[in-house]
Parts: sequence; structure tokens; C-alpha cells
Amino acid sequence: MKAAPDGIGERELSRAIQDHWGLVPARLGYLPVGFGGHHWELTDADNRPGKPISTGQMPTAIAIAPDGTTVYVANADSGTVTPISTATNQPGKPIKVGGGPDAIAITADGTIAYVANYYSGTVTPIRTATGTTERSIKVGRGPAAIAIKP
Repeated sequence: MKAAPDGIGERELSRAIQDHWGLVPARLGYLPVGFGGHHWELTDADNRPGKPISTGQMPTAIAIAPDGTTVYVANADSGTVTPISTATNQPGKPIKVGGGPDAIAITADGTIAYVANYYSGTVTPIRTATGTTERSIKVGRGPAAIAIKP
């Protein structure tokens, strides 16, 4: 079996996508795989999906904090972002953002995560230390990507 670049076998990844769509943490990073509102913890020994952990509905994007302690998951159908501790793989309280969050970018210092909300045509800043949002910024129809210049 040919291995994907992060060490997950193609068969295991395909099975994870078919069984439940969600977020797959792997040795080298995380992979959002769709709608189920779950993700899997993979073991280093056999790369098999572990116990599902709840996120919101239709996880569409992720961003990892610069210090590596938190993964932020955009949940398009829930209109939320779920922070997940990388140490424990435990989700925090979902953060309400605009309609259809579709992309996330985090500032180099890790203090603010910007979320592009496709349906509401806004970008919502999240203060990562508190998990609180600031006033959303109108940007026009359908923002589907976001990047921050370092």
C-alpha cells in the first residue's frame, strides 16, 4: 500500500472519509475530511483512526496556532469555530462566528485568528487567549480563503 506524505495509508484515509467525515489528526498535521462533525486521533503505531471527538457540523478548514498548542476548526454548517487542544485532543467551547466559516488564518504572534465567513460575507477576528470575537468585518460576497502576511 502506498503511504500518503504524512504516513497515513491511502486505504486508511479513504476508509476514514467514507465512515465519517471530520478532522483527522496525523503525525505531521491535521486533515479536515468533511461533514460528520468528528475527527479522529491516529496512533503512531498503526495509523488507525481512534475515538471520534466532536467538533461542529461540516468542518471545512483548520489552522494551527503558532505555538502548536491549539487547532482551530471552522464548522461551516454550525457557524462556529472549535478550538481543540493538541495535548489532549479535547475540544473547547465552540466560538460563534458568521455564516459558513470557510477559512482560518492566525497571526504570527498567535493572538488573533481571522475567520472568513462565506455566507455572511464577513471576516470575524477571534481573540485566541479568551475565545471571544471582535466585530466582524464586511468584505463582500463569498470569502472562501484568507491569508496573513507575516
